[in-house]
Amino acid sequence: MSCDNKGGYYIFGRYSCNYTMTCHRLIRVDSNGNKLWTRDYPNFQPTNYGGLRLIQSPDSLPLLYGIISPSEETHLVKLDENGSILWRKDLPLWSGVINSTPKEIVLIAPSRLGGNTILRLDANGNILSQTSPPYIPLDDFVIETDGITSTDGFNQTAFKMDFNGQILWSYKFDSDFFLTAVFDRLVKLKTQVIFSVILIS
Repeated sequence: MSCDNKGGYYIFGRYSCNYTMTCHRLIRVDSNGNKLWTRDYPNFQPTNYGGLRLIQSPDSLPLLYGIISPSEETHLVKLDENGSILWRKDLPLWSGVINSTPKEIVLIAPSRLGGNTILRLDANGNILSQTSPPYIPLDDFVIETDGITSTDGFNQTAFKMDFNGQILWSYKFDSDFFLTAVFDRLVKLKTQVIFSVILIS
């Protein structure tokens, strides 16, 4: 679910539309939860990677992201406020992570052609930059003007990297603490980056 620019919401999901196919449906509601319209997308069939997901574009319009058949490439589908397709990009990437700011869309994923990719797009789908760093974060991340702040749950580390993949700083949490805790959430609050953990002891 994502917000529109008029106080309402876009709600997106999948359903079984016949015995052999899964369809996608987008519903727009106003700020009081009243349905404005419903759009179905029967041509976007998901694979085992989970089909398409909804995020908010920098201009508050809906952006669909995911890997769908038959090409098994990453697809970005930008919609207008009525659910009509504005543009679609098919990228040779495996499923990764995606986030957006008021200025850009950032997609981080391993490439099906080899290597890793950090792809930055504007709201119209124009490529701002594309780099192939040796390492990419596949956990939760926050986009900042000068790079990406992320967590690496396996290595119990928080770090910041620029858009070329160079590590600007890193912080390794105490190993004894993380024997009984896991990463939960990473958020940016004005000038602070907050790493949230859940104790499991």
